[in-house]
Amino acid sequence: MKRPSSFVVLELGASRLAALEVASGKKGLRLTRAMERTHKDGPIADAQEYGRWMRQTLDEGAIGARDAIVALDRGEVIVKHLRLEGAGIDRGDLPGMVRLQMLRQLTFHPDDAAIDFSIEDEREGDGSASFGVVAAALPGERIGWLREALACAKLRAVSIGLKTDGVAALMRTSSSWRSGRVLAIGFGKRGADFVLMDSGRVVYSRGVDAVGDAGEAGNDEAFASWVATEARRTWMTHAVQPDAEQIERAVVLGGGGGVLASMIADRCAEALGVRMEAAASFSGVDPGEVRTEAWMLPLAGLALGFARGENPVDLANPKRPPDRTARKRQLALAAVLAVILGFGWLFTQANLAKGRLEGELEALNQELSDIRKDEADALRRAARLEHLERWMAGDVSWVDHFAEIVGRSPGHERVLITTLAGGSSTDIEYERKSASGEYAEKKWSRATGVTINFAGRAVDRVTADALRGAFVSDPLYRVEPRGRDVEAPRDDRYVEQFAMILRSSVAAPARDAEGGGE
Repeated sequence: MKRPSSFVVLELGASRLAALEVASGKKGLRLTRAMERTHKDGPIADAQEYGRWMRQTLDEGAIGARDAIVALDRGEVIVKHLRLEGAGIDRGDLPGMVRLQMLRQLTFHPDDAAIDFSIEDEREGDGSASFGVVAAALPGERIGWLREALACAKLRAVSIGLKTDGVAALMRTSSSWRSGRVLAIGFGKRGADFVLMDSGRVVYSRGVDAVGDAGEAGNDEAFASWVATEARRTWMTHAVQPDAEQIERAVVLGGGGGVLASMIADRCAEALGVRMEAAASFSGVDPGEVRTEAWMLPLAGLALGFARGENPVDLANPKRPPDRTARKRQLALAAVLAVILGFGWLFTQANLAKGRLEGELEALNQELSDIRKDEADALRRAARLEHLERWMAGDVSWVDHFAEIVGRSPGHERVLITTLAGGSSTDIEYERKSASGEYAEKKWSRATGVTINFAGRAVDRVTADALRGAFVSDPLYRVEPRGRDVEAPRDDRYVEQFAMILRSSVAAPARDAEGGGE
């Protein structure tokens, strides 16, 4: 898988979000931004709501990377140390064997659980192989919640690993820490991670949340004493194993000024009786302008292991058994292809003859199509010509209309015409009723619409009403009022005002409907 050039490492608590943005280069990783926030309203159970809060928080911190590594606390994951052995087994058999062994020990539903592992050691002898592995399992419900929250935050999960693996990755950056048995301690505001390593290999790990006075902010003395107690408990838990050896020294991963890390180192030295040291800088991790704090270091280690391809456990991309039936499927597909080619050759000659006949038929169909196209073009030109002729024959004779209106009006001694204006429209239609679609000239029709705006003033209301009535009783025009008749605005002989709209479907009232005039 191609590694992204920049990504963000996330620690997702119920009400806490810690994020560390890193950029990868040829010389290692450079820390670009870091932030830690607590939700003001307490824990968030809904994945989408958490994702929206996460996106808002990352935007406020100017963290723009879209590829995310999720760091899981050791307490979220079931981790088992397994010994797998038998004749004829190899690395390809391990994914299935590990899953089978883990399914027997899980306390949650195993069907959709994410299970991954890392190989601790490999031994061969007497025709059999033996593998020591560290297996980790996370409930499918938790995996689904994480993916949904990340998707809502517009992030892509490229890896889901353990914080303890991040601690181990930092320990491997120094040759002195890769030799002998070393206890590595990574701590933050919520708790601590303990990783017991032997020659750079993780043999035991655990994560613990701080409780009581140790979990209170600012109570460094209580926290340091609590870490020392848990470090001793970690060693005693592992010391009961048959092959357990005494640890040689311990390393506390501390950032910033290292005051708390030094205090923890002193307390652990008293509790364990071994040489202790505090480390704040690591090869391959450049803090840049970011002030490193203790909680960032396991996240930076997880990012370093991901960039180098060294993270042993990745629950986002679990190891899968090889596809041993792939070769058989390929051979079966090759045989089917050979059969298809054989039968294809038998049909080739018949298809050639069929193709020649189909070509001749296609040529005849093309010829017929060209003839029909020419016929259709001729009909279209004829229809356009008919439409144009009928449209030009629909001219309105305005002289005849105006003469008709003036002729129906009293003389100027009783009526003064102030407005006489008209407009016309000609609608040409072709009616197609039959399904055959045959063209026929008799299916054409024309409709002419004449609209005349007629207004003026009369000497009295009787004359104005008589004039309107003359047009109302005439079938040539349809009369529409154009407003309320009122007295003329001027005090002269024409004291009454009238206005109407005259509509007609006759182009020339003095002649037949086909006549026209200027």
